[in-house]
Amino acid sequence: MLRRLLLVLLVVTAARADDSAAPASKLPSPLTLQAALAIARQNHPELDIAEAQIQQQQAKTLEQVSDAGLQASLRLQPQWVKPVEPEIDEPAWVEDHFGEISVSKQLTDFGHVRALRQGGKARTEAAAIALSGLRNRRELAVMRLFFDVLIADMQAQRDREAMALSFVTLDKLRNRAELGELSDVDLLRAESEYQAVRMTFYRSESEQSNSRARLAAALNVPGELPSELQTPQLEQLARPVPEYQQILQHLLQNNDALKQKTLLVEAAQQALKAARSQRYPSISADLAAYAWERKLRRRNDAVAGLHLDVPLFQGGQVKAAIGEAQAELVQARADRRKVELALYASAMELSGRLSNLKDEKESLKTLLDYRDYYLERSRALYEMEQKTDLGDAMVQLSSAQLKVLQVDAALALAWKELEALAGGKPLVASADEEKSKNENE
Repeated sequence: MLRRLLLVLLVVTAARADDSAAPASKLPSPLTLQAALAIARQNHPELDIAEAQIQQQQAKTLEQVSDAGLQASLRLQPQWVKPVEPEIDEPAWVEDHFGEISVSKQLTDFGHVRALRQGGKARTEAAAIALSGLRNRRELAVMRLFFDVLIADMQAQRDREAMALSFVTLDKLRNRAELGELSDVDLLRAESEYQAVRMTFYRSESEQSNSRARLAAALNVPGELPSELQTPQLEQLARPVPEYQQILQHLLQNNDALKQKTLLVEAAQQALKAARSQRYPSISADLAAYAWERKLRRRNDAVAGLHLDVPLFQGGQVKAAIGEAQAELVQARADRRKVELALYASAMELSGRLSNLKDEKESLKTLLDYRDYYLERSRALYEMEQKTDLGDAMVQLSSAQLKVLQVDAALALAWKELEALAGGKPLVASADEEKSKNENE
C-alpha cells in the first residue's frame, strides 16, 4: 500500500505541476521573511502618498509664514512726462525714467507668525510619525500574507495526501466491485467522497496561487509570484508573555497614532493662538533706494522707515477664525482620547491572545508527538505486512503539522501586532517575571 500511495502522490504532483507553475519572479528565491519585511518598508504607493503629505505640510507652513520673511523687489519704470512748466530749451516731452529697489522685513507681530510656525512644525512631525506607523502596519500586513502562503502550501500538501489516500481506497473498492463484493451504491458513495476530497485539494492548490498573488501585490511587484518561501525561525515564540499593565504602558508610551494625535492637539493649540493674534498690531522695517533720470529737489535717493499696522475693525473675520480654531482643538483632543481608549482595549485583547496562543502551542506538542509516533507505528506494521492505516496516519500527521504552523503564525503575528502598535519597539517580559507568573498560576 505504501508504494501505491507514494506512486499516486508523485502522479498527482506531476499532473498538476504545469497548471500551478508560477511565472519567473524577480523576488529573492527563496523569499525570506526578513527580505519581505525589508521590501515592505520601501517603495509602495501608500508610502509615496504619506511622504507627499509631509512635503505638502512643509510647503503649507512655509506659505503661511512667508509674509513675515524678508521681502525684496526691484521696480523699473520707463516713462515720458509733459511738464506743466518746462525748463528753457526743454522739449515738450521729457524722459523721466526711474528704478527702485525696496526691502521690507517684519520685526514683530506679537506671536502670530511664531504660532503659525510652531503649529506647522507639529503637523509636519505628525505626518512623519504617520509615515512611520504606516511602515509598521505594512510590515504586519506583509508578515500575515507571508504566513498565508506558508499555510496554503502546507494545507495543499495535506489535501494532496488526503486525495491520494482517497484514490487508493477508491481503487481497492473498484476492484471489489468488479468481483461482486461491493454494491453499486457503496461504490458511488466512495466515488462521491473521492470527488469531494479532490475538489478540496484543487481549492487548496488555487489558494497557493491566490495567496502568492496577494503577497506580490503587497510587495508592489504584482504578477511576480514568489515561487519558494523559506520558513522563518521564530525566536519570538519563546518570549514570556508580559503582564497587561506592561503592555498598556508600553503602548501608551510608544504608540504612533497616540503620538500623532498629541502633536495634532499641539498644532490646534497653536492655530488658536494664531487666530487670536490676528487682533494684534505688527511692526515692519522698510528700506528703499531710487535711481532717477531727472534729478528734482523733492525726490529722494533713499528712504528708510518703520511701518506700524494696527487692525481696528475686521468685520467678524477674527471672531470666526477663533471659533473655528476652538472647534478644531476640541475635535483634536477628542480624537486623541479615542486612540487612548482603543489602546486600553488593544492591550487587554493582546495580553489574552498571547497567553492563549502560547498555551495552545504547548498543548500541540503532545498532539504532534502522538501523530509522529502513530505514523512510525503504522509504518512498522506495514513493513511487517500487517493490516495498517499508514495513509491515514500520514494525513493526520500533516494535519497536526498544519495546526502547529497556524498557531505559530498566529502567535508570531500577535507579537508583531504588539510591536507595530508600539511604534516598532518590541516588548519582552523578563525571565524572572515569567517565572513568578508561572508560580502564581
